[in-house]
Amino acid sequence: REHAVRRQIRLPGSVEAKTSSLVASEVEGKVIGLLAREGQTVRKGQSLVELRKDHLEIELAAAEAELREAEARMKQAQQNLERSQELFDSQVLSLGQLDDARYEFDAWKGKTEQLGADIARTNLSIERSSVRAPFAGVVVAERIAALIDIDDLTESDRRLLAHGIVGVAEGACRHRMPGTRGLD
Repeated sequence: REHAVRRQIRLPGSVEAKTSSLVASEVEGKVIGLLAREGQTVRKGQSLVELRKDHLEIELAAAEAELREAEARMKQAQQNLERSQELFDSQVLSLGQLDDARYEFDAWKGKTEQLGADIARTNLSIERSSVRAPFAGVVVAERIAALIDIDDLTESDRRLLAHGIVGVAEGACRHRMPGTRGLD
């Protein structure tokens, strides 16, 4: 009986992934769920990190209510503009009064467009509050950085930070105190 002879050679080397990506959130927020851990296999589009978004949902509801009001006021301003145009054509209303009605309609139209854009931006922020895997692969490292606001520190913590007793990672502060430096 014949067998194939396999020759083995051991050589030093390293393996590098064909594709890798540093994944980060596009929006600022508090991490409420770390859904993939180091060494875990993930699918493309799988949620890796969830950020707090209840404040965005409240903001969205408020903007939607404000939009409904603005649309109603725009409809009312449009009817007023149409009536004003008729009265102007009948020479009962002055050009200035017609212009006022036109400006009122234009203002509400602009307000509805602005609110529509605000709603779209808030929806996008809600969507981006879930950090997703850009491709299927393995999580090789977890790096979650805390962002602190110097304004939220107590006076005692500020003194410790200023004297280098408390360290803060580079880029982790919204404000830099005079005489302080970040730590790597």
